Amino acid sequence: MSDNHLRIYVFATATILVGLSATVDARPCAQVPADYAFSEATLIVKGSVASTIPGTSPGADSTGMIRIERVLKGRTVLPVISVSYFLCGTEYSYALQQGRSIIAFIDASGRQLVGGTAVLAASNRSARALLEPKAALRAELLLAVRDANPKTARSAVGALAELDRQASVETLKQYADAKDFGTRFLLTWLTRFGEADAFDEVAGIVSEAPFSDGCPNTIRNDSDESLVTACDDLFKALRSFDERGFGGSTAPPRADMRFVDTMAMLAQSKNRAIHRAAIGALRGFKSRAAFPVLAAALDDPDENVRFDSMFTLCMAMNAPDVKCPGWVLFKQDEQQYIGRVRAWWNTQTP
Repeated sequence: MSDNHLRIYVFATATILVGLSATVDARPCAQVPADYAFSEATLIVKGSVASTIPGTSPGADSTGMIRIERVLKGRTVLPVISVSYFLCGTEYSYALQQGRSIIAFIDASGRQLVGGTAVLAASNRSARALLEPKAALRAELLLAVRDANPKTARSAVGALAELDRQASVETLKQYADAKDFGTRFLLTWLTRFGEADAFDEVAGIVSEAPFSDGCPNTIRNDSDESLVTACDDLFKALRSFDERGFGGSTAPPRADMRFVDTMAMLAQSKNRAIHRAAIGALRGFKSRAAFPVLAAALDDPDENVRFDSMFTLCMAMNAPDVKCPGWVLFKQDEQQYIGRVRAWWNTQTP
């Protein structure tokens, strides 16, 4: 799914708060990118959270009163507005605390955040007033990236990357040496823009502890939250290379072979989640240099890894009499399909 569309990820733990165990909630947690939120919002305001009323049942919307300081897009004469939203994820939980300065993206109904969650923590200060909506939003984000609170700064930098894409590279590079993993892993945005040096750095970091040991399932303290945020950014970056439809290659155009080599290294990670995501990402490159790694993964204990490896090699076979199976057919006769691609691979010249 492209970054221009609403990205939906279903979490078994819909809301994770510092110091609390996760609560089970089947409702999807919508992570709304800033460019989508900007285009879909009829009203964007900078203000502060005056009050919040939590939802009365699991998965229900909460309600917040926002005291408006300035309008960035659209029009309203109201000094305070009421909006409903789905409180999920640590960034949204942090932003929607009472008294917090925020930027809220409100849909055409005028009563709901875009996607149910589109809100950003903002600086307590205000940027200079600009008439053009995107310029006004960008000015507020550039102010927030210098905020003393790293959570506010990180959220703003990520939003800039979504809003400006390649034009945000120099801003992103300023965070390459951050001590906090959650902030430092904004580097993963650079990998999506074809910055091979950034991808090599990220791969080097995750090859060592604590990432090699796995990612926390719950957040108990700031350190856990930083690791969870970093892992989430890494997996989103790896998914951005995974071309399920096998259309055009998703390999960054300026760093094709370096990315393949680094992704192949990540595919050897002891962290099973990183290993699985990297194998999936290699599908998007469709590079012969990755085939030895994929061939070795045909015997992986993870069935998702076996499927991704089989399917990539099957597509490379391009045999008119062999149809590459989807997940259901693969599950019905896995060894038949794996045997075919393994036999083909064994005939290939090293």
